[in-house]
Amino acid sequence: MFGLEVPEVEQRPMTFGILPENCEALAWFLKMQTQWRVGMAGPVGLDYGAFIQCAKDEGVKRSDRVWLLEDLRLLEREYLGGVRSIA
Repeated sequence: MFGLEVPEVEQRPMTFGILPENCEALAWFLKMQTQWRVGMAGPVGLDYGAFIQCAKDEGVKRSDRVWLLEDLRLLEREYLGGVRSIA
């Protein structure tokens, strides 16, 4: 296009393992993927209120919501770090 040649990039699926103790937190992170707070520069964080309400609706005990929220925050930080390094 316009005299430029774009090199072919091999697209390989990224695979990784998930430890059993992380499965529930990852499942919640994926459930919350549409619940991002967004600013002018893009996503800034998850909407924790939405998580808490969804978890209550699904019958997650308060004690479990505490550790799940901690794990969600960890996943959120890692995700946001990756998004910002790309931009």
